[in-house]
Amino acid sequence: SLVHIVRTGLLLSSGGLACSPVAAYLGTCLRIGWVGWAASPTGVALLVISLIIAATANPAVRSRLFKTFQYAHLLYYPFLVLCILHARYYWLFALIPLSMLLLEQLLGARPVHELLHGKFTIEAVNFHAPRHDESTQVVELVMRTERRVAFSPGAYVYINLPAVSHFEFHPFTISSPPERCDAITVHIQAVGPWTRRLYDHFRAMAEAKQPEAGRVTVATKRHPTAGEDYDSRWL
Repeated sequence: SLVHIVRTGLLLSSGGLACSPVAAYLGTCLRIGWVGWAASPTGVALLVISLIIAATANPAVRSRLFKTFQYAHLLYYPFLVLCILHARYYWLFALIPLSMLLLEQLLGARPVHELLHGKFTIEAVNFHAPRHDESTQVVELVMRTERRVAFSPGAYVYINLPAVSHFEFHPFTISSPPERCDAITVHIQAVGPWTRRLYDHFRAMAEAKQPEAGRVTVATKRHPTAGEDYDSRWL
């Protein structure tokens, strides 16, 4: 942080440190830190990572370069490791938050997700062009479940298609009636980069006459204001 940089600079200018500025900021001559006296280099790395995450989180960047935003935020993994190496007792303060993070990652893992919410199978993939706009392209996904699924009108699911993007999840309203509890249907209009790639992916599979069935993981909420992850993975 700025405080660390200024304080080290003041010590260097006063002759309180017997090392060069470069060695003080990037080396281990200060002999501070939990592992290998690495507080200075890990601190610089933490500052750089923080600046990258903050810059890509800017709404202007996030809206135009969403993948850059998501990939940059994966830096929080090395960020946490560097924090542990940076300070001797950091792990004591981070123990509970890290445990919650690991629990969230565990519950979000596909095997656990399928165990909790069941497995869905893509039963049909249909393509539509509305009468009022022949240029508009819509793909309909019909997914059958091995267990009952309850949801309210207006409920939605998040869809992730690894063949299109590993980290992008997009919400889509369930278009099938709640009375049909053995399957759900979503209609996806190809209007943006991600939906266009999703449409092209299924269209290519249809033209290649590949099977239209694949296992998916779906979770829905009963209320229309809530939704959970939907992981669409072709096997």
